[in-house]
Amino acid sequence: MPVVCYLVDFINNYPFFMLLISVFKAISSIHDGNILLKKLKMNIENLEGNLWIAKKIEDSYVVSIKDQSSLKNAFTDFLNSQGISEGKITGMGNITDIILKFYNPSNKVFFDVMLNENAVASEVSGSFSKSREELIFNLEIILERENHSTLTGGLVDARISGSNTFFLFPIKSEIIKTENFNAN
Repeated sequence: MPVVCYLVDFINNYPFFMLLISVFKAISSIHDGNILLKKLKMNIENLEGNLWIAKKIEDSYVVSIKDQSSLKNAFTDFLNSQGISEGKITGMGNITDIILKFYNPSNKVFFDVMLNENAVASEVSGSFSKSREELIFNLEIILERENHSTLTGGLVDARISGSNTFFLFPIKSEIIKTENFNAN
């Protein structure tokens, strides 16, 4: 009797696990505790740019930014070279020269803070989209600082300082421009 896996709905709802879906496609059946796998044939391509190296697996990417490169510049270069205009990013790595954006609810103003220190980005996640031919990033970050404190905020930019890995998931969609849109 086949076993039903209830984790599939959970996995489909979180972009980090989208890459694992290809592995689940390889499962032909689960019977009596034995997993029978079909031969896995995936489209894998190695890519390299001036600021990054990447591996394309099916429709997703695993990207590593080269040391001392700006995250924003490297992501912009990668996305432009691959013709990707919108999607999701998640990842982690060692960074320095960090620029974070915060919101002050008292005076309703955004402000930037620059941290000239080394930190571990234990989680970077968010989205990107193209507006008027410019990529716009909406990334949140959790930083683990050298003094053992944790800081979270909106990531404006940072410089890579060692190891890092990011997963990019393009969203295939089409933007339809509507003139004279009326919300009524």
